[in-house]
Amino acid sequence: MKSIVKSFSLLVIVCLILVTLFFTSTIVQASSLYEDYAERLKEIGVFKGTDSGFELDREPTRIEAAIMFVRLIGAEQEAQDKKYLHPFIDVPEWADDYVGYLYHEKLTNGTSTTTYSSDEIISARGYMTFILRALGYSDTAGDFEWEQSLKFCMNQSLINDEDYNELVTSTFYRDQLAKTSYLALMMQTKDDEISLVEKLVDLGQIDEDIAISIGLITPDLTDNSFDEESRPNPTPGYSDWDSSIQIYIDELETYVGTAMKVDRIKDFQLKSKVDKGFTFTQLDIVNLIEALDSDGNVVTYVATEYFTNEDSLVKLDSLVTEGSVSFLDILNELSVDDFTIKDYGTTEAPDKNSFDQLRKVYCYDIVVADNSGQEIPIQVFVEVFIDIEDLS
Repeated sequence: MKSIVKSFSLLVIVCLILVTLFFTSTIVQASSLYEDYAERLKEIGVFKGTDSGFELDREPTRIEAAIMFVRLIGAEQEAQDKKYLHPFIDVPEWADDYVGYLYHEKLTNGTSTTTYSSDEIISARGYMTFILRALGYSDTAGDFEWEQSLKFCMNQSLINDEDYNELVTSTFYRDQLAKTSYLALMMQTKDDEISLVEKLVDLGQIDEDIAISIGLITPDLTDNSFDEESRPNPTPGYSDWDSSIQIYIDELETYVGTAMKVDRIKDFQLKSKVDKGFTFTQLDIVNLIEALDSDGNVVTYVATEYFTNEDSLVKLDSLVTEGSVSFLDILNELSVDDFTIKDYGTTEAPDKNSFDQLRKVYCYDIVVADNSGQEIPIQVFVEVFIDIEDLS
């Protein structure tokens, strides 16, 4: 079956390439992604770098891992205040407080009775042991085995298969330390019903507003105390908080109602809140590109509407398993033959000298029916602005 991306007109190809970029894992160089993790961790004081910057392209040392561990368990201030002693003669003075705390709390060991091997490289397995201890798991109590820390992390969904394969087959660098630390902060701790970052917020070690701003904590969008303007509802009239089928962001573990307005997102699910199945009764798509001048006036525009044929909606129903379906799976299932297509607007691309900005809109209007027969409209509205200098 030909994909939508390959079968539509050149304009639609451009549109859906952008959709792919926004709805799949961001396709950028790994170094940029890791830099982003490091920057976010820096904002909450967990990953501060060195005089040479983050140095993401070198291997981390045992002493650097120890300091990260102390910060991840929210003990940095206590460590600096208490100044616990330790027996290791090779720990630099600036790290004494951190190692002293971990030694006092029996959270780390030296490589001998008098050495910590501060400058020795730490492996991914060793660092993930620290991560698991920060989450409340204990290798000494039998929760996991040190040699199997990576496998245990994967089983606990802290890392995925791709991360696991990378960590076991390649050198462990500081970039991966930053990424795994960030992921760990979003994980639920062993004995609490809150994530590690929420625990650190409760301890007063991390500012909640900053944690929200860097994506570690998501406000409870399902809270009915939100007024109409605060709800993620791009079009008035779309059912929202009381419907049985809603948009669900798996990574954030939260429902966001039945409408969402964003500038870019990863994959999400349409999911039943009561574990009931549902069927598709409508799926319409609008792709719009507007060329705007410096005052925001529309110079030219092109729009394409896609109306899914009734017979084609049936095959989407087969994608629904256990009351849930991935949005990307929906897009990948459909081909150009599944739509009735209407084009509007300018047929030729505008001269780049005649506009300053592009506005790109992708609107997905979906209607599903739950098991009771109630129809539930769902909408995703993506709006992106691109300056002329950013166009190739």
